[in-house]
Amino acid sequence: MSFDHWKDLEYVKVCDLCGGSQFKPELELNEWKLVRCHHCGLVFTSPRYTEPYLQRLYSDRYYERASGYLAMQRSMPSDDDYDLPNALWEICRVGREGRRLRSLDVGCGAGRMVQAFQKSGWEGVGIDLSPKAVRAGIEVGLDLRVAGLDAEGLGTFDLITGFHILEHVHSPRKFLDKCAERLQGNGYLLMEVPNYGSHRAAKMGKYWPYLYPDGHLYQFKLDTLGRYLNGAKFARIWARKVHGKGPLEEYKPSGTSKHQRPDRIKNFFFGLRHSLYWSPTCRRIIRHILWHSLGYGEFIRVLAQKRIT
Repeated sequence: MSFDHWKDLEYVKVCDLCGGSQFKPELELNEWKLVRCHHCGLVFTSPRYTEPYLQRLYSDRYYERASGYLAMQRSMPSDDDYDLPNALWEICRVGREGRRLRSLDVGCGAGRMVQAFQKSGWEGVGIDLSPKAVRAGIEVGLDLRVAGLDAEGLGTFDLITGFHILEHVHSPRKFLDKCAERLQGNGYLLMEVPNYGSHRAAKMGKYWPYLYPDGHLYQFKLDTLGRYLNGAKFARIWARKVHGKGPLEEYKPSGTSKHQRPDRIKNFFFGLRHSLYWSPTCRRIIRHILWHSLGYGEFIRVLAQKRIT
């Protein structure tokens, strides 16, 4: 796939969230620049790859460049992966008793989350632009399709999920509108994106590892993501900060240099934390403290419900 510097790049002239046209510099990472909308505060890449170029990239080359991500997608779901569809089943089944719930994972890759949903009782379907990734999921019996949200024959769903897909699309506003069209009645939408408002993002600036300005066209905070959902006529049910390294994992372990004094206190609490993780109750408490109270949750996970007009 060839890349033409001028043909395959474009400047953003209008903010996708508010329609504003005044932007100020936010960060500069090599050849990539992030700008902030003066009116609503949305941060995005400009100039950026054009939509046709990215469509070709995700269809033809993405999983060749991100082979480790494909390997993760092909692995068995974790306990955390199963916790989510089980919890969502309890929410989504209200008013839908007597039938199997139907879910759609957009940007499913090889279908790790589709597998978790199917084994939790859902009729799980996944769509992705990469034939290579979809083929890997079909080989293990998953219902995956090379398609977009506007493909014929998909039908409607009780729940649509998108894990780290919203920051990749050219217009989150149009994407969320399409999701609403695919949902039945007052169906549900779950989105997960990198948290640009996290403690580490603020501390590390342009060195924050989840920026990826070439592919992550938007950097979301909870307020901008909430405004997007509201504009697409979704009512937010809950928002959680998930995943992320705590302060103990950010320090350099003692003993790496003979001139470094051992930090026995940090070593003790680091070891204590990981021993407590064996208990599900302790794990939930520690995660809440780190991700919410201390702000180390580096991803935002939001559940919203389609409003019936």
